[in-house]
Amino acid sequence: MSMALNGYPYLLFYLGEEIYALSAEFVREMILAPSVSALPGTAADIRGVINLRGKVVQIVDLRLRLGMQSLSEELQAFDDMLQQRKQEHVHWLEELEACIREKRDFRLATNPHECNFGRWYYSFKTNNALLAKYLPRFESPHDAIHGTASEAIAALHAGHTEQALAIVEGKRNNELAEVLKIFDNVMQVLRETNTEIAVVLISNGKPAAITVDRVLSVEHLPPENLQDPPDVFAGSRHILKIGRRKSDELVSVLDPDSLTAG
Repeated sequence: MSMALNGYPYLLFYLGEEIYALSAEFVREMILAPSVSALPGTAADIRGVINLRGKVVQIVDLRLRLGMQSLSEELQAFDDMLQQRKQEHVHWLEELEACIREKRDFRLATNPHECNFGRWYYSFKTNNALLAKYLPRFESPHDAIHGTASEAIAALHAGHTEQALAIVEGKRNNELAEVLKIFDNVMQVLRETNTEIAVVLISNGKPAAITVDRVLSVEHLPPENLQDPPDVFAGSRHILKIGRRKSDELVSVLDPDSLTAG
């Protein structure tokens, strides 16, 4: 392994929610992930080759090499989850309306923290600054949708069925429409801010490239903050050291020769 602990700063980047690092000694340049020509018969984690100013350079999907889900698969899974949460809220109001018309008990979650979306929303953390700034737009209209149940049911119990139905319809045309739009915009924000970066390395004496989600910084990691990785770490055969930033965040320092081999 290349013991890249010789005083060079490190390039820090994200894969998912985790921070990884490579010694700047091996980093040649960074570019937006370009078009790739696939190579038949290669491993799944080898995307193919790119043309870098006339030179053919192999590009490795770093997520797959480290045993992670690919970025495209992760984004699709996130999109599928959001689509399901959207439909659940459409169904929520439909069920409330049906309960009012049929004079039966409404049994779906009335607390916005307790629906499937609420449980996800109030526990979700992200290092994507734009997404983190956008997500709070859900809170007010989402709370208002769940508040519809007590408001409409109170009107029903007072004998005002049409008023109760009008309350539901008002929420459908306003707060629900707003929430559905936010769902779509969140996915758009996520896709627009997850443009992969190709980091071109000089490893094993030749250029090769790896894909990363987002570049974080170039900084020094104090040698006293670096230690050998436990065997339980995912992709541990590619990890030289586990370190800590000055902010106390964990960083996995990767071996460039291991990452680009094959």
